[in-house]
Amino acid sequence: MTDWAKRYAEAHLSNTPFDNVQGELADASIADAYAIQAAFADRLPGTRVGYKAALTAQPAQQSMDITEPVSGVLFDWGVREAAAPVTAPRPILLETELGYRLNSDITAPVQPDSVLGLMASCQPMIEIASPNLAGKPSGVDLIAANAASYAFIEGAAHDVYSLDLDSISVTFTRNGSVLHHDSAASVLEGQSNALSWLINHLLARAQPLQRGMLLMTGAMGPPHPATSGSYRADFGPLGVIEFSVTGSG
Repeated sequence: MTDWAKRYAEAHLSNTPFDNVQGELADASIADAYAIQAAFADRLPGTRVGYKAALTAQPAQQSMDITEPVSGVLFDWGVREAAAPVTAPRPILLETELGYRLNSDITAPVQPDSVLGLMASCQPMIEIASPNLAGKPSGVDLIAANAASYAFIEGAAHDVYSLDLDSISVTFTRNGSVLHHDSAASVLEGQSNALSWLINHLLARAQPLQRGMLLMTGAMGPPHPATSGSYRADFGPLGVIEFSVTGSG
């Protein structure tokens, strides 16, 4: 899988599309895809700052011929500030999510009823995703390409125990027109379940989970192609993230 990781790293750095793994290796497995992702991530510059879940909705999984969510690595070069216009040299998608900061290292599997005790904070997030694949992706292709991980905007941090997380909803607008309205409870049947799945999935793959890392549990609502305009994501008690897009791809 080293050759694929090298090809993907070169494509990422040059902002050219990734080749589809299953376009050349039709029998490539999910395990193969994660092996490529791991080697690809090792070749990227910067520091790992966390992980993201993707394909948390069944229709999204079905569209990519996969039966479970997937994960990707977040890097420090992906941090974006809401005050600065979002631009990208490749096509990008915008998603609304919740993020969590770990209050300690995690080395053992967790349960939904206690996982929030391991979180230092919860914050609203805008994921700026970029599948960047040359052809229509399968689940294997998406995993290999680091689950479309590219950039993100992080909102203000809140104490997880001060909130009923599953009651939080988001209204996402562009130039005042509603793109979607969705609930945090829609992600893997609740945020505690989503966090537990992501943590246990990462531990099974021997990924380090260290204090201060960011975990993004998956999209609340559908992804939207980023087009120029003014965006507003209202997360209710978690606050608002406002930003603009001046062009992409």
